[in-house]
Amino acid sequence: MTAAQAIENFLLEYDRVNSLSAPNYTDDEILTFINRAYKQVVADQVVARNYTLLDTLVATYTFGTLSTYTTLSNAYYVDITQTQPANGGTRFGYYISSSCTLSRSAVPVATSTKVTNEYIDRNQAKDFESNSVNSPIFRNPKVFIEGDDLVIIYDNYTTVTALNLVYVKIPYTLVTGSPGAGETGSLETREDLDQTIITTAVHLSEIVNNPEKAAADIQLDKQV
Repeated sequence: MTAAQAIENFLLEYDRVNSLSAPNYTDDEILTFINRAYKQVVADQVVARNYTLLDTLVATYTFGTLSTYTTLSNAYYVDITQTQPANGGTRFGYYISSSCTLSRSAVPVATSTKVTNEYIDRNQAKDFESNSVNSPIFRNPKVFIEGDDLVIIYDNYTTVTALNLVYVKIPYTLVTGSPGAGETGSLETREDLDQTIITTAVHLSEIVNNPEKAAADIQLDKQV
């Protein structure tokens, strides 16, 4: 759906739910609501793990250079927001999964093998740190996000050579005219989500224009 089509559909949906009471919004104001709704719908699908509906935003990236994470004795990190001029950066939005290419010198022995990582809470990281009193053994590296970095913890028998990341990209901003950096002329998601985005955009506009009606609509939705 293009920006022009999105604006037209917004006006049609607004008329439908507000008894042909068209708003006096400019195109730019309507696009503000649509872009907010666009990002919200993507976030909602991530929470629901509906990655199939987000397949056009799902991406993979392999990090071949890993930096030493000094807070833990056996960990690396990568900047998951790093800029790659060729594609405008990773556009990292939401973590789905990751794996490491690694070799192991202990059971299970492995050479240049791709192994799925286990995502953990940051507070669990110390449980997997190797030091003078603790030397845990685990085949699957542990990962967590800290700021813009994805941290990878491995045991003393593992050599990690690459990180393979699967994630959902942040949507570009929908605009009319010629798109600039970080912009797009059409929604990047599947057509299946078009109506949900428009309906959400209209609801967001109602919160601004008619908060009492918006609150009443939410109560009706809860009763259905």
